[in-house]
Amino acid sequence: MAVDNEPMEFDERGHPMREVVGSTLQGDDAAIGNNRVKVHIRCTQCGESFILRGSQGHKGQVETGFKRCLCDNEKDFKIETLR
Repeated sequence: MAVDNEPMEFDERGHPMREVVGSTLQGDDAAIGNNRVKVHIRCTQCGESFILRGSQGHKGQVETGFKRCLCDNEKDFKIETLR
């Protein structure tokens, strides 16, 4: 929503355009920025499957925020990055 009296711009799908703001992040935080990837996580104990979106750092590690399976497993998973 525009605060001042300037007209709001829209993209080809009719969504409002956003203003690009520079980042002040450094190091690992800067690498997390826009490197979003899909991750398939399968629990090796119960077989439950999760597909999450996460941020990939410059070292190749993906952070999704996933902590544990529904069966309380916190350690044994097969993790695959999807593109």
